[in-house]
Amino acid sequence: MDEAQIKAVLQEDEDFQDRVLELLPENQAAFYWFLDVDDLWVYTEGFRVALDIPAVMADAQATGRKYSKLDYQKLRVLSRHVVSTLNERASEQK
Repeated sequence: MDEAQIKAVLQEDEDFQDRVLELLPENQAAFYWFLDVDDLWVYTEGFRVALDIPAVMADAQATGRKYSKLDYQKLRVLSRHVVSTLNERASEQK
C-alpha cells in the first residue's frame, strides 16, 4: 500500500476525513510492516486481542522482510494501540 492508497482509505473513515496525518521517517518501516500484516490477528470472543506474532514472524521470513529490533518494538506498540482503539469503538457501539 502506497501513500496515496493510505490517504484514500483514511478519507473513507469519518474519524480521519478532516485530519492531516504525518508519518515520521523513523516510523515508516513499522507502519508499512503493520499494513502488510494487519490481517494476522488473534481473536477472543470476536474481539482482536493482539497480532499473531508467530504468523507475523513467519510472514517476515517468507517475504524476506528486513527489520530491526526497534521496528519490531514499534510494530508491537502500533498493534496495541489499534487493538485498544477498535475495542473502544466496539464498546461504544453496544
